[in-house]
Amino acid sequence: MTAELQQFASENYAGICPEAWAAMANANRGHVPAYGEDQWTQAAADAFRALFEKDDAEVFFAFNGTAANSLALGDRGWRFYTFIGDGALFMFAWDADPTRVDALARDIRAISAAS
Repeated sequence: MTAELQQFASENYAGICPEAWAAMANANRGHVPAYGEDQWTQAAADAFRALFEKDDAEVFFAFNGTAANSLALGDRGWRFYTFIGDGALFMFAWDADPTRVDALARDIRAISAAS
Protein backbone atom coordinates (compact mmCIF):
# COMPACT_ATOMS: atom_id res chain seq x y z
CA MET A 1 0.00 0.00 0.00
CA THR A 2 1.29 3.43 -0.89
CA ALA A 3 1.45 6.29 1.57
CA GLU A 4 0.99 8.70 -1.34
CA LEU A 5 -2.50 10.17 -1.71
CA GLN A 6 -4.35 8.59 -4.65
CA GLN A 7 -6.84 10.54 -6.75
CA PHE A 8 -9.55 8.81 -8.78
CA ALA A 9 -11.53 11.85 -9.93
CA SER A 10 -10.38 11.57 -13.53
CA GLU A 11 -8.33 9.40 -15.87
CA ASN A 12 -6.13 12.47 -16.28
CA TYR A 13 -4.75 11.92 -12.77
CA ALA A 14 -3.40 8.44 -13.40
CA GLY A 15 -0.04 7.47 -14.77
CA ILE A 16 0.28 5.05 -17.65
CA CYS A 17 0.71 1.35 -16.92
CA PRO A 18 4.16 -0.09 -17.75
CA GLU A 19 2.79 -2.31 -20.54
CA ALA A 20 1.19 0.62 -22.36
CA TRP A 21 4.31 2.75 -21.87
CA ALA A 22 6.47 -0.03 -23.38
CA ALA A 23 4.09 -0.42 -26.34
CA MET A 24 4.21 3.33 -27.00
CA ALA A 25 8.01 3.33 -26.83
CA ASN A 26 8.07 0.43 -29.29
CA ALA A 27 5.72 2.27 -31.67
CA ASN A 28 7.75 5.48 -31.43
CA ARG A 29 10.36 4.43 -34.00
CA GLY A 30 10.83 5.65 -37.53
CA HIS A 31 8.22 7.41 -39.62
CA VAL A 32 4.69 6.25 -40.45
CA PRO A 33 1.65 7.95 -41.99
CA ALA A 34 -0.35 10.11 -39.59
CA TYR A 35 -4.02 10.39 -38.67
CA GLY A 36 -4.89 6.73 -38.32
CA GLU A 37 -3.27 5.46 -41.50
CA ASP A 38 -0.55 3.57 -39.64
CA GLN A 39 -0.05 -0.03 -38.59
CA TRP A 40 -0.37 0.80 -34.87
CA THR A 41 -3.79 2.41 -35.14
CA GLN A 42 -5.03 -0.42 -37.34
CA ALA A 43 -3.74 -3.05 -34.89
CA ALA A 44 -5.35 -1.28 -31.92
CA ALA A 45 -8.68 -0.93 -33.75
CA ASP A 46 -8.57 -4.60 -34.73
CA ALA A 47 -7.92 -5.54 -31.09
CA PHE A 48 -11.07 -3.64 -30.03
CA ARG A 49 -13.09 -5.34 -32.78
CA ALA A 50 -11.86 -8.75 -31.62
CA LEU A 51 -12.54 -7.92 -27.96
CA PHE A 52 -16.15 -6.95 -28.72
CA GLU A 53 -16.57 -9.61 -31.42
CA LYS A 54 -17.74 -6.97 -33.94
CA ASP A 55 -15.71 -7.20 -37.15
CA ASP A 56 -17.50 -4.20 -38.66
CA ALA A 57 -17.19 -1.88 -35.63
CA GLU A 58 -15.84 1.61 -36.19
CA VAL A 59 -13.25 2.56 -33.58
CA PHE A 60 -12.69 6.16 -32.55
CA PHE A 61 -9.78 7.03 -30.30
CA ALA A 62 -10.30 9.86 -27.84
CA PHE A 63 -7.94 11.82 -25.62
CA ASN A 64 -10.11 11.60 -22.51
CA GLY A 65 -13.53 10.70 -21.13
CA THR A 66 -15.14 13.99 -22.12
CA ALA A 67 -14.11 13.48 -25.73
CA ALA A 68 -15.38 9.89 -25.61
CA ASN A 69 -18.75 11.08 -24.25
CA SER A 70 -19.02 13.65 -27.03
CA LEU A 71 -18.24 11.02 -29.68
CA ALA A 72 -20.81 8.65 -28.19
CA LEU A 73 -23.52 11.32 -28.22
CA GLY A 74 -22.57 12.31 -31.76
CA ASP A 75 -22.89 8.69 -32.82
CA ARG A 76 -26.47 8.76 -31.50
CA GLY A 77 -27.17 11.80 -33.67
CA TRP A 78 -27.17 14.36 -30.87
CA ARG A 79 -25.20 17.54 -31.19
CA PHE A 80 -24.38 20.52 -29.00
CA TYR A 81 -24.53 18.74 -25.66
CA THR A 82 -21.95 19.03 -22.94
CA PHE A 83 -21.26 17.27 -19.67
CA ILE A 84 -20.36 19.26 -16.61
CA GLY A 85 -19.68 17.35 -13.46
CA ASP A 86 -20.34 13.67 -12.94
CA GLY A 87 -21.65 11.90 -16.03
CA ALA A 88 -25.17 12.73 -17.10
CA LEU A 89 -26.11 14.46 -13.85
CA PHE A 90 -25.29 17.87 -15.26
CA MET A 91 -25.94 17.72 -18.97
CA PHE A 92 -27.14 20.75 -20.83
CA ALA A 93 -28.99 20.48 -24.12
CA TRP A 94 -28.54 23.28 -26.61
CA ASP A 95 -31.19 21.87 -28.87
CA ALA A 96 -34.44 23.83 -29.02
CA ASP A 97 -36.45 20.85 -30.30
CA PRO A 98 -38.23 19.42 -27.21
CA THR A 99 -38.78 16.07 -28.95
CA ARG A 100 -35.03 15.58 -29.40
CA VAL A 101 -34.32 16.67 -25.82
CA ASP A 102 -36.99 14.25 -24.50
CA ALA A 103 -35.52 11.41 -26.59
CA LEU A 104 -32.07 12.14 -25.20
CA ALA A 105 -33.38 12.19 -21.64
CA ARG A 106 -35.12 8.82 -22.15
CA ASP A 107 -31.94 7.26 -23.51
CA ILE A 108 -29.82 8.68 -20.68
CA ARG A 109 -32.27 7.27 -18.11
CA ALA A 110 -32.22 3.86 -19.84
CA ILE A 111 -28.42 3.79 -19.96
CA SER A 112 -28.19 4.87 -16.30
CA ALA A 113 -30.70 2.22 -15.21
CA ALA A 114 -28.80 -0.50 -17.06
CA SER A 115 -25.49 0.32 -15.37
